[in-house]
Amino acid sequence: MPHIKKYRTQCIQRSNLRAILYSLIITLFLMLLFVNAAPLHAQDSNPYQEPEMLHIPGGTYRMGCTFEGCIARGEQIHTVSVDPFLLSKYEITFEQYDRCVDSGGCKHRPSDNGWGRGKNPVINVSWDDAQDFVHWLNKVSGKNYLLPSEEEWEYAARAGSETKYYWGNQVGANRANCTGCLKAAVRKTFNVGSFPPNQYGLYDMHGNVYEMTRNCWTDEESDAVPDYTSENCPLRVTRGGAWSSRPDVLVASNRFNVASFRRYNVIGFRVAIAIAPHGP
Repeated sequence: MPHIKKYRTQCIQRSNLRAILYSLIITLFLMLLFVNAAPLHAQDSNPYQEPEMLHIPGGTYRMGCTFEGCIARGEQIHTVSVDPFLLSKYEITFEQYDRCVDSGGCKHRPSDNGWGRGKNPVINVSWDDAQDFVHWLNKVSGKNYLLPSEEEWEYAARAGSETKYYWGNQVGANRANCTGCLKAAVRKTFNVGSFPPNQYGLYDMHGNVYEMTRNCWTDEESDAVPDYTSENCPLRVTRGGAWSSRPDVLVASNRFNVASFRRYNVIGFRVAIAIAPHGP
């Protein structure tokens, strides 16, 4: 009988030990589950903030040099009709572009030239890099972002004006970031939105960074249907001037070109969304 009692005691002890081990295993499993779930919850509560978009009403305008003193190529006046579209309120920032790089949507992480990232407009990106960003943005948003056409860009920059700048024919002071636009000489990019917006509420349409469009470069603006999709397109159109530009370069009608693979510290971009179908 003493042997039976001892055996029962050992069984009870083993049973209690198993219960304790099971409890520890379950507790550990739940802790690991909570730890792994926490970052996902935190990520879900902090979704990607899409660019703030503004509605640009459709209309017809005189595109090209509508004022005296034009300096660039391809500035003959011609009439263009533009459908309504959405355009980003600000130039795309490092903060927005870096999120694309961190998620694997953009391959190239550009240098900020030591001027700061965050709300500064992204620089040192090519037209091809901008396409990577747009494709990634479409994937995460389910929308159809793209670069604006140069016809849309000039229409939005003018905001109903026919003057050199949306505020008039004189550059004045502290209305844009360029060489000769500021009371104090500062040769670098500024945070987006540092200067007054135009009548559509768009910031930095003049200066800060040149902005890429989706057009292929032609020697002149024309009434022909713009070429947006050609694979044989070595040069793309840029608009708006940059921090390094003279005031006469910033005017609404000026157009310049850049190779689609080139990266410069004076070029960035903003994005658009078509409302009414037009173009390819």
